[in-house]
Amino acid sequence: MRKYLIVVAEFNKEITDGLLKGARKAFKENSVKSSQIKVVRVPGSWEIPFAAHKVARTKKYCAIVTLGAVIKGETTHDYWINHAVFPALQEIVEEYMIPVTLGIITCNTWKQAADRSRSNKENRGYVAAKAAVEMVKLLAHDASRK
Repeated sequence: MRKYLIVVAEFNKEITDGLLKGARKAFKENSVKSSQIKVVRVPGSWEIPFAAHKVARTKKYCAIVTLGAVIKGETTHDYWINHAVFPALQEIVEEYMIPVTLGIITCNTWKQAADRSRSNKENRGYVAAKAAVEMVKLLAHDASRK
């Protein structure tokens, strides 16, 4: 049975809870049972790559969905977080050849973040989970052709 991991940041919890609901909805629509999904919560988006890397090493999951919300504030914290987190996740993809999908939203305002975490198919958690399922199917298809 294929297992999926969702790593979700607690920071901006109102937003990330919406992203998590969207991810669960996409998995359900794609016949992924809740027993196939493990959710790991981390303090913020900064910690997502650490958790994803640790889990990718176990090779127990077919894909990792990352959910977080980095919202621009009065300082440049968003710049530094984004420029560290995204390359770190790409390194996990390359090192372990496992799909790591992005449901980490980077917005200028709270309203933009809320819009991207609403209960609809534009929800970035929904999109990230759907992408994970599609990538796993692609990998299975490629494996069956060998």
